[in-house]
Amino acid sequence: MKWLTCLSFLMILGIFLGLALAGPYTDSIHGNSTYGVYRNSTYARGNCAHCHQMHTTPNPFALFANNFNTSVITGPYVQSDDFCFYCHGSPSVQIGGITNYDYSTTFGKAPANATTIMDAFNQASYHDLYDIWNFAQTAFPSFFTNSSNPCVACHNPHIVKRSCGYPGITFDSNATAISRPTDHDQLWGDNATEKMSYYAAGYIYQPTYCYNSTYFEPDCTSNDTLLQAQKTPDYVSFCTDCHNTSNVIYSHELGRDLKYIDWENEKHGKGPADGTISVHPPFTNASIGQYVLSCLDCHEPHGSPNLYLIRREVNGDLLYSTVGTGYGDLGYLCRQCHLDDAAAIAGAINSWEYIHHYSPDYPYIRKSCTTCHYSFPIRCTDCHYHNSTATDSWGVVRRTF
Repeated sequence: MKWLTCLSFLMILGIFLGLALAGPYTDSIHGNSTYGVYRNSTYARGNCAHCHQMHTTPNPFALFANNFNTSVITGPYVQSDDFCFYCHGSPSVQIGGITNYDYSTTFGKAPANATTIMDAFNQASYHDLYDIWNFAQTAFPSFFTNSSNPCVACHNPHIVKRSCGYPGITFDSNATAISRPTDHDQLWGDNATEKMSYYAAGYIYQPTYCYNSTYFEPDCTSNDTLLQAQKTPDYVSFCTDCHNTSNVIYSHELGRDLKYIDWENEKHGKGPADGTISVHPPFTNASIGQYVLSCLDCHEPHGSPNLYLIRREVNGDLLYSTVGTGYGDLGYLCRQCHLDDAAAIAGAINSWEYIHHYSPDYPYIRKSCTTCHYSFPIRCTDCHYHNSTATDSWGVVRRTF
């Protein structure tokens, strides 16, 4: 009788595992039989047992190691702080290892910097894992608990796919690694209604140049604006599941609440822009009021050597210098698309007198300098930040982002 009971249990378990190993999981990068998870040669590549150890572990979800070290409030991180780092870190427990470049290399073809996800997080600026873990429990309780891994807030490990990033791998614009937190059970960016071209309908999403090229992101094979926009996931809808005008998100890294983001009204979103301005290609002055940017045109999703997760390569070239805490550091990002004095009038790099005082759309007359220049120099972030509604010294509300 005991034998029959055990046999029945094994049969039921076998049916369960059969269902679990078919369909979405085997279509995912982790379940793929060619390049999926492979920690222990005892099991076939892609087998669940590479991550889950039945009966032999006290960890949540039967993982072979602790899911997330909740005592680590800020980085730098070590491998044992996050379960995902055991494969997506160095040394990797994945047989053969795993290389994961940052966004600037993967989709912008910039020279490689970080080569693992853990490396990306261990830079000057990063998506603080504790902050994600703390926020997601309240914001997305349908799937995220205090036992969850912060990476799971944006990635569903059982359906995640690989679009590109490995030498010799053909780019697939419908194979995406992300799931919106508000729709965790589905991939995001894998159909036409989840692309930047769809989000920017009625406007223009202009993909930026790839590194040292006139071809556009995300695969650097074409300079067709619409075609490349149709390949780019709608990162705005994805990111604003968290970063919007309602959610209060505290950053332990910065020591303050993050700025609200209102992409429907900000200048770089769908809000009214200037009538004319001086910009680098592929942007043109003729279409300036119609452009809508993607969050990842400027930001890295995991980590960056620059403050505020600013990408190290933007619009075809590496930033001239690091964005840190200096007064004018944000200008090193702005000059990738906007003309600084060096580009406009052969002046100084990251100087902005032309834009503010001489350009066709200059906002300020050169008069009574101390009205604005209460300090020298003015810090960029006094005016330029997300959802800025600051009133300038002339009494004008200027949305500058």
